[in-house]
Amino acid sequence: MSLHKVVDGEKLKWNRLTPLRRRLILGFQLLDKWEKNPLKSGLTLSEEESIDRSLFLKIMGLVNLAPDIVEAVMEEPPAFDFSIKKLLSHRLPDDWNEQRKFLGLRKKNYAG
Repeated sequence: MSLHKVVDGEKLKWNRLTPLRRRLILGFQLLDKWEKNPLKSGLTLSEEESIDRSLFLKIMGLVNLAPDIVEAVMEEPPAFDFSIKKLLSHRLPDDWNEQRKFLGLRKKNYAG
């Protein structure tokens, strides 16, 4: 039996996803667990999930990606490709336009 994860009610074949997609999904799953128990520390959550603390922090940084970047990563086929190594080897900017600049994408107006 292959490993499956549920995202937005759809079963995805985990082993067929790119490493970036797996990390992104995992980040949102961890965020959901953390929001359900906000008194739990990140260290405790990373230990419960058997994830190295450093990797946990990097994965959690992915949940701050601009919404259109998340959507583009999850599209099939992906709208653009960048490596998980690039995303996890640097601290991503909090500002969404700075994220786009870092990833070499066009600036987008995020103002309401």
